Amino acid sequence: MGIRESLNTNPLVGGIVGVLLVVLAGAVLYHFFAPEKSVALTKACYSDDDGQTFYLDDVYKVAPYDHEGKEAVRAVVFTYDNGSKKYIGYLQKYNQEYKQKLDDSVAKANKDGIPLSMLEIFTSRDTAFNGFLIKAPGPGHPWVPMVTGSTEETGKVMNAPSPDGTPREIYIPE
Repeated sequence: MGIRESLNTNPLVGGIVGVLLVVLAGAVLYHFFAPEKSVALTKACYSDDDGQTFYLDDVYKVAPYDHEGKEAVRAVVFTYDNGSKKYIGYLQKYNQEYKQKLDDSVAKANKDGIPLSMLEIFTSRDTAFNGFLIKAPGPGHPWVPMVTGSTEETGKVMNAPSPDGTPREIYIPE
């Protein structure tokens, strides 16, 4: 007896098989076409000891800022060893001109009741290309422009390998 004859003599089995095929097709479509989950960043990593340690604070802090009497800057943290270990890859802060612009924008937004996530200056191309300074953690490393000053030094700071040389990934706080 063939499949068609079996389904004709037992329509319940045919119905169950049909429903299972529709569910399977839906699951496959969902898997391939569902939107990716996005993470709403609310925290970022900062350091107030020249990159020896880091702590989490509000993502909209404008670095450098005062943290318990010390200057705090953004810490760009990476994971390595399959995500089991973390280290500070480099430190980041705004230059004086952009820090002032950001501080003014934040003050105005707070006064007007505008959420800081709506401020384009945090994500603008101009700020990204002209506003950041970076340095390697630890004493004796100079602050260098992040993009417009693209130099060999900038590349060394941003591309420093993990402590054990294994692949690294950017750490995103939850």
